[in-house]
Amino acid sequence: MADTGSPSDLATRIRLLEARGAIADLVHRYALHIRARQPEACDALFTPDGEFLIRDTDPGAPTDFTTRARSVGRDAIRAYVMGSTRAGFHVFPMIRNLLIDVDGDTATATSLMSSRTWPAGAEVFGEYQDSFREEAGVWLFSKRIFTIYRRPG
Repeated sequence: MADTGSPSDLATRIRLLEARGAIADLVHRYALHIRARQPEACDALFTPDGEFLIRDTDPGAPTDFTTRARSVGRDAIRAYVMGSTRAGFHVFPMIRNLLIDVDGDTATATSLMSSRTWPAGAEVFGEYQDSFREEAGVWLFSKRIFTIYRRPG
C-alpha cells in the first residue's frame, strides 16, 4: 500500500491512518524517553536488527557528513543511548515537521528536532530520517539517522 495521497478504499484509508498514528507515537515516544531520562526504554522501539546512525554536517554542504556514532542491534543502541543521555546533562528534544510515508509493512519519515540541554543551555538542531517496519502488528524503527546541523568551521 504505497502512500500516494488519499486512497479511495475505506479499509486502506483506515489502515494508513492507523499506521501513521502509530509511527507518529513511536517518534514522539522516543523523544519522551530521552526527555524523561529513560534511555533504557529506547532500544525496545527498534527492530532487533535496527540501526541508529548519528552524523553531523554543515547545512551549507549537506552531502558532506561526519559520522559520530553507528549502532546496530538493540544492545548496541541501548548502550549508545544510555551513554549519551547519562553524560551529566538533561536533553529536552522537540520534534517538528513530521512527515510519514507508509508502504505496506514498511514506512519512512522525516522530522526536525531541536533540543535544549540542562544545565548548560546548549541547543542542538538537526533532522531525523527514519525507516520503520511493522512486526507482529507493532511499528518499530528499523533505521534511524540523526543529522546534526553544525556551524561551518
